[in-house]
Amino acid sequence: MHYPHIIPFNLACDICFSTTKVSVDLITPYVGYTCCTNKICKDTINESKKHCVMTKEQLINEIGTSSIRVKRSSKKIESGWEIVSDGYKLKTDNTKTLILVQRKNPHRKCKKIITYSELKKLNSRNDLSY
Repeated sequence: MHYPHIIPFNLACDICFSTTKVSVDLITPYVGYTCCTNKICKDTINESKKHCVMTKEQLINEIGTSSIRVKRSSKKIESGWEIVSDGYKLKTDNTKTLILVQRKNPHRKCKKIITYSELKKLNSRNDLSY
């Protein structure tokens, strides 16, 4: 199993460590996979993604597209956020799926990484209290 990671400056394939013809498969602007053109390497990455990545579309289907709620570091629950990336698991803690969200307001852009479980809890479709 290969997990997504912060993309380094010196690119090497995550599977065979080749530094030739390596491309980046981003999940967020900073996290993803690096892979060469070898079919075995590509297939291995694709298989790993099935277990480590939750697509933005899947997240939106489960959480919704309307203004989602997020708990800020001040512990205040704030609405007006949107999902902007796929969710992913890291090797260091593969029990949590992390998701990049940002404010919808273009004048107050702010990004935050939140866990899937917290996002689900704060945005339960059965909980209509704001």
